[in-house]
Amino acid sequence: MKMTRKRLEIALAYNWPLFIGLPVCAGLAISYLFGVYHQPLPYEKLNLFVASLETESEAICENIQAKFADQNLKEVSITSANPGDAIFNQKLKVVGYNRADLFLLPLSVLDDLTPSDVMLPFSEELIDTYINSEARTYYVDEQLTFGVLLRSRSEDSWLDDFIDFVAEDYYLCINVKSKNVADFGMYDNAEYDLALQTFSYLLGGEQ
Repeated sequence: MKMTRKRLEIALAYNWPLFIGLPVCAGLAISYLFGVYHQPLPYEKLNLFVASLETESEAICENIQAKFADQNLKEVSITSANPGDAIFNQKLKVVGYNRADLFLLPLSVLDDLTPSDVMLPFSEELIDTYINSEARTYYVDEQLTFGVLLRSRSEDSWLDDFIDFVAEDYYLCINVKSKNVADFGMYDNAEYDLALQTFSYLLGGEQ
């Protein structure tokens, strides 16, 4: 009995950090796994990349969240970048291309890109289903349509309450890699079209 107690005392003397550290590590691991488990799935969240001088991200996210609250939209976020900044193109191509579902871009930015690298060309079905007006101006490159005029430089928009646009025409474009564009993009997610519904909502104006 004395030997057992002595061994226990020796073990505690040398290994006490483990007795403290292991429960802490276990708690952190459980917390992390719990957080991962409860993160929104790709088709339950949206990201908009906005090229602007300033964006009221929280306000516009709340606006979209409220609009689609009954359609299992759990998270809306905005990536905003000033098109005049030196790192704008890097942020667009590294962050925007890999994360955004929709792009709000001025004409000068579009003209400097190769839209086919990441943007979804509009099919007639997409236009008929999600663009709610026949009198639209489109951005066309290599005979393919990649954007629709969202805001003219000469006209105000309901989005002016949220976004400080540069003085140019703005086009709304779709990321071909989005998992929220039904089966129009790279993925066959026919029932998941929240990005396209948001696309249509932004074009139609505040309701």
